[in-house]
Amino acid sequence: SDYLLKPVVWEELALVLERVLLRRRLVEENARLRESLATVESCRVLAACLEVGDVYSVALDLLLRSTGEARGVALFQRSSAPLSDGLELRGFRDDEAQRLRRTLVHEKPIDLRGLDRIEVLGAGPVLDALCRAGVDAEAILAVPVPGEEVEAGLLVVPLRGRPEPALLERAGAVAAHAAVALRNAERYERAKERAKEP
Repeated sequence: SDYLLKPVVWEELALVLERVLLRRRLVEENARLRESLATVESCRVLAACLEVGDVYSVALDLLLRSTGEARGVALFQRSSAPLSDGLELRGFRDDEAQRLRRTLVHEKPIDLRGLDRIEVLGAGPVLDALCRAGVDAEAILAVPVPGEEVEAGLLVVPLRGRPEPALLERAGAVAAHAAVALRNAERYERAKERAKEP
């Protein structure tokens, strides 16, 4: 136990403070690692996704759970089928969802291949599109989920306040698992197409 005797010896005080700060850092690191492990464990559900749309939908739910946010958007498209753009929305009112769909899919589609890393963005075309659709957001968490070949996708979470540093780590875990699931879904789809061939 850390205690001090009077009169206080400054060297002992420094050692006690050092041990207390170390213990605090270890507790914080332990909590961060537990959150990361919980995120990785929850990503196992992505392994069962064989349809591309399911991958983005499940990944969006996982990202929202890992960030503690309630609203999010998953945008995805296939370059081989330009009219197959997909949009998944979570936590928006009906009027917001309609405006988002109109803005993000019909009026001003987003270049989903324009982002190549996970970022917190305070400006840019994705945030502008959300604001035009009436979503009040100071910043967004943008998580690209590219496929192996023809798929491209982006998970977007409007953020309230300043994000904690561990948020990007958890988002990275979701994105990595979603990318693997997406590659598997692409391979599954190719195998189905080959099986249909005479």
